Amino acid sequence: MTNIPYQITTPVSLPVTLGAMKDHLRVDYSDLDEAITEYQRGSVGLIDGWGGILGRCIMPQTWAIDVVGKGPHLLPFPDATNIVGTGNNVVQSVTFTREGGGICVMVDNVADDAPVTITATYGMPDGILSAAQSLIKLMVSVQFDAMKGADNNAFSTSIENMINLLRVHKL
Repeated sequence: MTNIPYQITTPVSLPVTLGAMKDHLRVDYSDLDEAITEYQRGSVGLIDGWGGILGRCIMPQTWAIDVVGKGPHLLPFPDATNIVGTGNNVVQSVTFTREGGGICVMVDNVADDAPVTITATYGMPDGILSAAQSLIKLMVSVQFDAMKGADNNAFSTSIENMINLLRVHKL
């Protein structure tokens, strides 16, 4: 079994509403709505989830990981809720601890060599979600302004600094 997580459900919405993004960009017409939405999808795709730069999920989404035995098993992302372990085709009780490297899960009532699937919902807590939304607005601004030929060196530095603040750093 691999310890590579796979996505079960995707986020229901983008982190920033189209209206809030247009306000940020100072756009009051609808001609570019699709382009603005695609810029945001691209920005989120770059930073969110398993392959994302931040190493965490922004909006609530469910991921699973297939492991063997009781554990402990390190979850792929921080900010986990609704953690469920399934072994022997039955939902098992789980216990978890927060450790330096993240959240470790123990699955009860399974043999040491039994295949287990652990699912959880991941998403940023409100306290840091606003920072991620600001980062996404900056990233979209760079793309939007590039259409008009603007120089975005100051934006790029701000984006790098915000990514470093939001990125998960494992010990």
